[in-house]
Amino acid sequence: HPLATALEAVTDPGLPVTITIVSGPVTLSGDELTFTGVGNVEIELSQPGNVNYHAAETIEVSFVISPSDQIITFDIPQEIPYSTVAFPITVTTNSGQTAVVSIVSGKGTIIGANPLYQFSSAGDATGEVTLEAVVGTGGGLFNPAFEQFSFTVVKGENVISFEPVDITYTAAPVTLTAESSSALSVNLTQTGGSGEVTFANNEMTIISAGTIEVMASQAGTENWNEASAVTKTFTILKADQSIAFNPGNIIYTPDPVTLTGTADSGLPLMYEKTGGTGAVTLNGAEMTIQAAGTVELTVSQAGNTNWNAAASVIRNFTIAKATQTIDFQELESITKTVTTIPLSASSSSALTVSFVSQSGRTVITGYN
Repeated sequence: HPLATALEAVTDPGLPVTITIVSGPVTLSGDELTFTGVGNVEIELSQPGNVNYHAAETIEVSFVISPSDQIITFDIPQEIPYSTVAFPITVTTNSGQTAVVSIVSGKGTIIGANPLYQFSSAGDATGEVTLEAVVGTGGGLFNPAFEQFSFTVVKGENVISFEPVDITYTAAPVTLTAESSSALSVNLTQTGGSGEVTFANNEMTIISAGTIEVMASQAGTENWNEASAVTKTFTILKADQSIAFNPGNIIYTPDPVTLTGTADSGLPLMYEKTGGTGAVTLNGAEMTIQAAGTVELTVSQAGNTNWNAAASVIRNFTIAKATQTIDFQELESITKTVTTIPLSASSSSALTVSFVSQSGRTVITGYN
């Protein structure tokens, strides 16, 4: 039965008929009869007549309300892609009752309640799934019903998102962001460019700056299709470097002096004397002093494939004369008859020592 139906009763003159419910699970509103249950129904039809017609003979009508059959409809496609996101499914009945849906075969999970059911395949495999929907009698108005529907969970689409940007050279590994819609790890491989890099998962180690062509790929699994490879080109720019060199004044030494300038790139520095009254020779970071005085040094670093040339640094400092001492053994007392006495003295600087007589009684004829 439908839940409601319109009654139509007329007399042959066309006068209106009065409908009265005698018994049964129905209600009447105007000419619409609404069923509130199942069972026997009795109604009475009458027409009192008018100035031209006698009252009509009252008619009693009986009928039985039987439970209606229910139709369950699945609004689900034949194929559902595997996904980590639940897929909405719709199950309806012609009675308006709520169907209870469950999985009778295959893998997956039903989430929520009608009419907001969702099917989740996350964590399970692809393959055929059969659902069963069951609906009750609705208080006896309907025959119970169940229906099954089968569909296939197919491999999900796997899409790679990879948008690298230009970066500046660094010795530390750089993490590139490459993701797949499957949440599976993406493989990165250099396929071209003037620069050179190596990859460990998403970490890129730069060998040399330049253009880099990288292919991002994802091979798929039993649940996910292989993704279409994405190839992108970006540039690794040379890094800027700076020089730190702050020499203090030093004292002359015959030994080479190590200059302690550094470049934050770690590359070796080049030193060049560009002024001053002193004299030095330079071999890398070793400076040999030839003459004390002021020294102006220009320090530079030319850069390489990964580093731009550094701005040169000019520094001035003074090489002061060193202090020296003389070692002169004191003479013993001598007799007047001795005419020549050998003198011997040395300096800590190894320079020649000169002798000067402080008395007119002796004559210095040479020195060593």
